[in-house]
Amino acid sequence: MEKCYTQYKKVDDSGGTELVKGLIVCDMDSTLIKEEGIDCLAHKVGKAEEVSALTRAAMEGRMDFGDSLKKRVNLLRGVDLQTVLDLSQQLTFTNGAIELLHLLRLQDFKIGIASGGFLQMMKPVLQMIKPDYILANSFEIKDHKLTGRLDRPIVSAQSKKEAALLWAQELRLSADQIVAIGDGANDIPLLQTAGIGIAFCAKEVVRNQVTYHIEEANLMKVWDLLQSLHRI
Repeated sequence: MEKCYTQYKKVDDSGGTELVKGLIVCDMDSTLIKEEGIDCLAHKVGKAEEVSALTRAAMEGRMDFGDSLKKRVNLLRGVDLQTVLDLSQQLTFTNGAIELLHLLRLQDFKIGIASGGFLQMMKPVLQMIKPDYILANSFEIKDHKLTGRLDRPIVSAQSKKEAALLWAQELRLSADQIVAIGDGANDIPLLQTAGIGIAFCAKEVVRNQVTYHIEEANLMKVWDLLQSLHRI
């Protein structure tokens, strides 16, 4: 049976006691993967210019993320679900992503994904990295086509922050033991709440409000940073 990834879902709930040293919470689009998934889908169906403009406005903090997302999703009304699933196979990991998560697991970290992206586009990535927690949006589907709506509440900046704190609480960790990585304005509350919040190849509005910055598109630089801070 396939695992079901839903809001605030703990993927592995097998019970028992284990040592957990920390929690890493990553954004997905333009962080764990190179692309903005919804922009790629829009390009595929001839809506690139309109959707990309709305994405930029949200990521730069010039437009409310929820309003931007509703408009973007509405522009994709009628797209066949198979088109989404086919495109999900083409998304690519950011350099160093797999290595970083593997090394952090060896250091007894749990992995959470808090993303404004869409579950239907993440399936291959999630199957590869097997996160412990996932928070993401989801397209509403009817008759195998996108309806132009979401099928659950929008993942907001606040809900990303709340999810990370909830996951940490379940793991008996403090906020100081959270490492968070993101690039957009909707990641700012999460990055500011985490003990170590990292703006990764981020928009200026994010860099201006977060202590730690990584400008090279290689997630193994996160490992170097954590080593320099004696967190691993």
